[in-house]
Amino acid sequence: MSTDLESRLLEVIRPIIQEIKAEAKRELLAALGGTPTNGTTAIVAAAPAPIARRGRPPRVASRAPSNRHIPPHCVYPSCTNHSKGPRFSFMCEEHIGTPKKEKAKFLAAWKTGNVA
Repeated sequence: MSTDLESRLLEVIRPIIQEIKAEAKRELLAALGGTPTNGTTAIVAAAPAPIARRGRPPRVASRAPSNRHIPPHCVYPSCTNHSKGPRFSFMCEEHIGTPKKEKAKFLAAWKTGNVA
């Protein structure tokens, strides 16, 4: 009895499902703006063109040139602490308070001794 009921339900439901599929296809094609023969061309044809970028192009990450000689440690004489970089004249935390003229002198001394 259940198979008879299932077959009768399928007879009723199958045309409804087909009509829903056809209507969805019509709406989708109308939204995409055409009636192509295969679905991929419809999606490609409906895709908007890329917008041209304004301004400067994005920076491309690149390696630092090999001719850069950056001191790995503080440039203060006989100091082996790690330097805080160019913002602090390659001085460590201990020697940051050194006067500007002395910092320039130590950095110049390091440059003359380490330039290849």
